Amino acid sequence: MNHIICDLRIHPLPSKKSNLPQRIFHFYKWAMLKGVQLLSTGNITHPSWLNKLEQSLTLAPLPGLYQPCSNSLKKEIFPSCQHEVYFLLGGEVCNIYKKKGKTWKAHNLIYLPHFQAAKNLQKKLAPFGNLHQNVPQLNLDAKNLLEILTEISEHAFLIPVHLSNNTTPPIYHNITPQTLKEFFEDMSDLIFALEINPIDQHCLKNFDLPLPFHLTHVRSSNASQPQKIGQAGLALTKILDFYNLKSSLQNKNHISFAYWTENLLLSPKLNYPSTASTSSPPIQETFSHPQRFSLSPPQRSTPELKKILQTIYPYQKIEQKYMEILQKLGPELKILWEVPLETIEKQTSSTLKEAISQIRNGQPLHQNQIFLQNKNQTKIPAQKTFYFYQPKRKKKAPIITPPTSKNISPPTLTSPPLNKKLPLRQNIPPNLSKQVHSLLTSLSTAQKEAVTLPSNSYALITGPAGTGKTTTLLHRILYETLTSLPQEKKLLIFSTSQQNKKEIYEKLAQFLPPSTLHQIQITTFSDFALHFLIYETTFLTDAKTLTLLDELDKIELLQLAKQKQIPSIPPSNRSILDEIAYIKCHSYFPEDLSSNQYLTTPNISGTFQLYQKNLEIRNLFDLEDILLWHIQILKLQPHHAKYYQQRYQTIFIDEYQEITSLEFELLHFLGNKASIPIFAAGNPDQCISSYRGANMLYCQCFHKNYPNAKIIYLSRQYRTTKTILQSAINVLDRNLLPQSYFPTPPPSSPPLFVFKAKSPVDEGERIATIIQEIVQNPFSILPLNENQYPHLKPFTFQDIAILYRLKSQALPIECALNHASIPYQKLDWHSLREDWDIRKLISILRLLYNPNLDIDTLQFLKHFHQNWSENFFLKLKKFSQQNQENYFHTLQNNEFQNSIQKEEKKSLQKLLHQYHQLQEKIYKIPIQNLVYQVLQTFDLPKGREHEKHFQNKIQQLLKIAQPHKWDLPAFLRQIALQTDKDTYQPHAQKVNLLTIHNAKGTEFPVVFLPGCEKKLMPYLKKGAAKFDRLNEEKRLFYTALTRGKQLVILSYCTKRVWLGQKTNSIPSPFLKKINKRCLKSLPNFKKKRPTQLQLF
Repeated sequence: MNHIICDLRIHPLPSKKSNLPQRIFHFYKWAMLKGVQLLSTGNITHPSWLNKLEQSLTLAPLPGLYQPCSNSLKKEIFPSCQHEVYFLLGGEVCNIYKKKGKTWKAHNLIYLPHFQAAKNLQKKLAPFGNLHQNVPQLNLDAKNLLEILTEISEHAFLIPVHLSNNTTPPIYHNITPQTLKEFFEDMSDLIFALEINPIDQHCLKNFDLPLPFHLTHVRSSNASQPQKIGQAGLALTKILDFYNLKSSLQNKNHISFAYWTENLLLSPKLNYPSTASTSSPPIQETFSHPQRFSLSPPQRSTPELKKILQTIYPYQKIEQKYMEILQKLGPELKILWEVPLETIEKQTSSTLKEAISQIRNGQPLHQNQIFLQNKNQTKIPAQKTFYFYQPKRKKKAPIITPPTSKNISPPTLTSPPLNKKLPLRQNIPPNLSKQVHSLLTSLSTAQKEAVTLPSNSYALITGPAGTGKTTTLLHRILYETLTSLPQEKKLLIFSTSQQNKKEIYEKLAQFLPPSTLHQIQITTFSDFALHFLIYETTFLTDAKTLTLLDELDKIELLQLAKQKQIPSIPPSNRSILDEIAYIKCHSYFPEDLSSNQYLTTPNISGTFQLYQKNLEIRNLFDLEDILLWHIQILKLQPHHAKYYQQRYQTIFIDEYQEITSLEFELLHFLGNKASIPIFAAGNPDQCISSYRGANMLYCQCFHKNYPNAKIIYLSRQYRTTKTILQSAINVLDRNLLPQSYFPTPPPSSPPLFVFKAKSPVDEGERIATIIQEIVQNPFSILPLNENQYPHLKPFTFQDIAILYRLKSQALPIECALNHASIPYQKLDWHSLREDWDIRKLISILRLLYNPNLDIDTLQFLKHFHQNWSENFFLKLKKFSQQNQENYFHTLQNNEFQNSIQKEEKKSLQKLLHQYHQLQEKIYKIPIQNLVYQVLQTFDLPKGREHEKHFQNKIQQLLKIAQPHKWDLPAFLRQIALQTDKDTYQPHAQKVNLLTIHNAKGTEFPVVFLPGCEKKLMPYLKKGAAKFDRLNEEKRLFYTALTRGKQLVILSYCTKRVWLGQKTNSIPSPFLKKINKRCLKSLPNFKKKRPTQLQLF
């Protein structure tokens, strides 16, 4: 090649099971295929990686560069692609530290001339962070890092990538002349180059921030996979050794241009003109101040060869054609820039020659096919075109915001035109056609209409509870998969929980073969956003090491913030966190919070800002932050719309009425920007999650969001009885049900039963007595005629559910069930997380992976040693603030250890020794073994080793860890994402105890609903908007009643302890709304003594 391609930034650190030497050779091979001659090794701060590099590489003839020890590797590469590849010792580190009352964050690239310098650097950096991470996070000043580099070797150099502090807007990072001086102070003169990327260009365009144009602006691929190297880099005029490369970057010589490939662009407006372009837009159309944007070296963009091949060949043949072209013409970049067009036409085809010619001349390139060729090779231009320099984007369509008033209707969104009808699969096998026919035979007319809609339809399935909305949605998924799903696309299904994901997968697996199941992606909104941040974007450079907080962690973080600055806010932390989540879901500004009727906490604006500040300082995320970041990145990187459009054919959503504002905004991007059809199921009457930002208006206005959408109303009832559904409808203040809701003739349905108890304890005992009877003979205790209801037969424990409004109601019921020897399962993940020893275990696992978390450090100290003095913690905070470092680094500070008592110092050193021994094992043993190592090292159970209850909790954790195997960060994120529903075992022969919110989506033959009292149903918080809250409580009661298929038994107490005081209770006003003919009182009965049930 006429140019020497240099890629200075990669992340080759492999997965735990990969062979490190093979990983090095894979990068070496792909460097030849891509045309890269000079490649960074990456991750030189990682001890294991550096050792393997030293064993696998040898000195090259050029000083400061290295080559693989084996010369036989070239034989595996096409002769046309063989050339010399040299390695440069380099890596990336992240500096996070406090200085001058601010949090400073810097990503820097470091380069060293030999292995001994790299080993010395590891010794210097080891006290400041975990070097076993892909990008180590160091509690070290950027200036001090530069000083260490110059001390180790005068030839070492540093290139900054991102620099930010508290004054930098959180959605981007930038490097300006001022930030260089702020970060590196008097050593800023040693910085002679910086890496510019599309994020920095975005800052230039939107925030009018200047770049330091006296420096050399380099680009690199930031590749973590061998196939992605060379996507950006520098083009040199000749091969340079390490020392001449540094001199070239300083003096800006021997560098032709910097380039990047098209798929790295954030926005079409940010393109620099190509050096070979004759029709590119002038710079004045791209930036507001053209005289400031003469970057050195010149910047050049080019598409990937595979992207060009996608416009010519079918999807299945792209990889094969790509390798054939490389074998004939040489490395990829050489083909794009230097190979003569005549040679390309002779060796491949005229269509590829025409495509590369258009690219070199800056002309438009067609999106799907450049030319459609018929038998006579007649060239017919395609209709759709994709411009290399794309035209300006249109204004964004407004997003619906839920109105605060009931009479205000949301604005109408413009829906994209429907895609062309996709052709059905040809030659459907007879067994598949039989399956398609069997899918439709069991459905009603309305369900068949929904299932057989065209594959590009936007649709909403709605109707009362129990009308088969979820069943219709599953049938639609099966129907579309069997008839019109191309092999290169997937169906995206958003579920409500991890347990719901398993249930959907098991149902689909009964009909679809494994070869087809891989085309169905089932996920939650949180998992979808998290996967995007970690694997599908490089916007967050430290996304793979992000730490998620669950509810308990957020409470501790909030308490820490309250102790420091806001001691006057009330102690009800859970309600504060609910309001903070409500604020994030609605994207409110701080000045709007004081007048919001839903927010009752005093000074919620200051509390929210302080909470968010603590998250940013500690690099922590909560679930709302994940969705916020996902949406912001999609707005900044609109090219993801094309990616999603090519990947997904249809989006399916169950429980659409429960989506939040953030989830709706994500769906708006997928449905409108990416033009992916949305097929949803939901009922506004079952919207019961407004505490987390859900709004039923999104379901009610589906036809306005998507004007071409089809709304299908299901009326036939499949689940519950007429009496139960009529009673639930009455609570919503609706009219009587039409006869079309039920089959003809409807079966006789028993009434709802209600009984009065003296206290919650008495209520629990009566429930246990009824359960003992109905599992043997329902008619022995219920006032029913056996001849009138012959379909009522003895129930099993699995058929029974006890639903309650508040978790505090479960305790007396649990005691009564235990006393009566009735097995039960309680859906309560938080009870496991609240277990003291489980919290210790998760805390130490998280601290092993990320020692920068002050919350886990305090738990580590308090839980594993109880004899620390108050003076110990005061000194810990003082030293931490003085040195601007986190608690864990302060504990390792010799000055701090010498300032505490001798006994405390010995205990601390013992704990740190045990910690470092375990930290060395986190990448060497599976997570399940690591859990047992932690339990054994710290004697964690403390006498509970043989306790059955504790062992069950450990087994639950190990069950979650099993699919993650060696991936500790993924396991910790899964722990944070777990919910109560995920602990549900639908096939367990036990009575089910769960809240009404967790019961959504389930159904049981028998449902108990205790606590039907005025203070519990409805449960209205003080200061909340009573009208909206009362309506949601009605919907919650409606949901609880419709969970029952045959029997619903209500109960209330005359006395209950409320807020620490014993008060008199009156029945819920909802009971008065139920027709007296549908409600029957249970007579007083004697409570049975606990006996062994004779079930067999």
